[in-house]
Amino acid sequence: MLDLELVVVEIEEAGRLATIGRVPHLRLAFLLLDNAVEVMLHREVEGETLFQGVNVAMKVRMQSMEHIHGDKPEFMALLADIESRVLPERKMEDLEGRFRTKVNFLVERGRLDPAVATIVKTLHRYRNGLYHRLQLRREVLKPVTLVYFDVACSILASWRFQRSWSSGEPYTDLARLGIAMHGAFKDDITQDMATQLRETVDLDEVALRSALIDHLNSRLDDLDLVIAMIRDAAPEEYDEPDDVFRIIQSDWKNDLPPPAGLRTQRFPVSERKVQLWRQHVASLDSITDRYAMYARYAEIEDAFEPFEEDANALYEAIDRMVQQAIDDERGK
Repeated sequence: MLDLELVVVEIEEAGRLATIGRVPHLRLAFLLLDNAVEVMLHREVEGETLFQGVNVAMKVRMQSMEHIHGDKPEFMALLADIESRVLPERKMEDLEGRFRTKVNFLVERGRLDPAVATIVKTLHRYRNGLYHRLQLRREVLKPVTLVYFDVACSILASWRFQRSWSSGEPYTDLARLGIAMHGAFKDDITQDMATQLRETVDLDEVALRSALIDHLNSRLDDLDLVIAMIRDAAPEEYDEPDDVFRIIQSDWKNDLPPPAGLRTQRFPVSERKVQLWRQHVASLDSITDRYAMYARYAEIEDAFEPFEEDANALYEAIDRMVQQAIDDERGK
C-alpha cells in the first residue's frame, strides 16, 4: 500500500501546484506527475516480468532434455511455449533503463492504452527538457501539465499495485482520502482514488483542446516566418518554392549543393507537408475522445518538431553571419 500512497500523494500535490498556475509551480507539478507515471509503469513492468527467472530456468532445463524428448510433439510444443515467455537479455536491460521501451512493452501486453502511451512518451520528453535544460514551453506549460494530470489519473485507475498492508506504516494520507485497511483490497480502489483526484482539479476539456490547438498553430506560424526569412537570405538561383525546404533539410553546415543537385535529392518535408500539418491541427477540434485528441496532438508535434529545429538552427546560423558582417563593417 505504500506504493499507492506515494503515487497518490504525488498526483494530488501536482494537482494543487497546477491549480496555482505559475510557471515555477507548473514545472514542479509536471516533474511530480512524470515521476508518478514512471513509478506506476515500472511496477507494471515488474509485474509482467515477474516470472522471467523461472521461465529462463525452465527453458534451460527443457532444452537439456530435448535430445531425449525432441521427437515428442507435446514436449516440443511445451518448449516452444516456455521459450516464447522468455524475454531476451537485451530487452530486459532496456526495460530497466528506457522509458519508451517500458511504454511500448506495456502496450504490447495490453496493460496500457495506445493513445495514452503516445501522449505519455511525448510528455516524458517535455519532462526531460524541463528537468535538465529548463525548457519551459511557457505558452503550453499549463495545458500540458493538466493533460499529464488527467493521464496520470487514467493510468492510476487501472494500476496493479502491491496490495499489502504493513502494521509499521501509518498510511496517514490514504486514511485522509478514506482508505482504511478493510477497504484496501477492493478491486476498484485505484478507480476511486483517480476519481477523487480528478475532482480536485478543473480539467476544462474545451479550454485544454483550444490551448493545445493554439500552441501548435502558433509554432507553425513561427515556422512560416522562419522559412520566409531563410528564403529571403538564400541565393537567387534557389528560386523554386520548395528549394528553401530542401536547403533546411540538406547538409548545409558543410557544403550546400547547387540548385540542380539539391533538387535531385528527396527530402521528407515540403511546402505541401507544412500545409498538411495545419490541416491535422485543425482536425483536433473534431476528435471527441480526449485521449485520442491528446495522442493526435503528440503525433502532430512529433512530426514537425525535427524540421522546426532544423529550420531554427539554419536561421540562427544566418543571423550570426549577418551580425558578424555588420560587426566587420563597423570594424569591431
